Amino acid sequence: MEGLISLDFSAQKGPKELVAGFGRNSLKFENGMEWMITSPRAFEGEYSDPNHPGCPRNLKVEGGRVIFTGADQTEGATECGEGTTGPSFEITGYLIGKDIHMDFSPKGGPKNLVGQSTSEVGGGSIVWVPQNEDGTLGDVVGEWSPFQGKGDGAPDPNSGV
Repeated sequence: MEGLISLDFSAQKGPKELVAGFGRNSLKFENGMEWMITSPRAFEGEYSDPNHPGCPRNLKVEGGRVIFTGADQTEGATECGEGTTGPSFEITGYLIGKDIHMDFSPKGGPKNLVGQSTSEVGGGSIVWVPQNEDGTLGDVVGEWSPFQGKGDGAPDPNSGV
């Protein structure tokens, strides 16, 4: 630990003086609780998903809640071309430390995928790995790259799609 900090939570009916040690990536409290530093900016933005070429993929973080909005290709199509997509959807997840956790099962995908950003300040890819029941992470199952605009098969963000 690099130092100590004392926090007053009495205004929220908590302890008047709760001491935590702080380091590079977290605050560790005397009671064993740990607050991890999060990197929401590392995930926010528009992405290209090779499993759904040209289809909208947008992530935003509100508090610790991650909101993924998008749409897949229409039934029978191999991509979202010329601004055509199927129905839009929204999936929520959460941020823990430097990872996002998403449940894609409402749209037929894995229940617990962990997204790890390749950049701490945004503009990087998200690498997706499944989290096993024992908490360990599996092998990489996908990667979303940052949206690059026209020419990558993704829709133009100004087209209203």
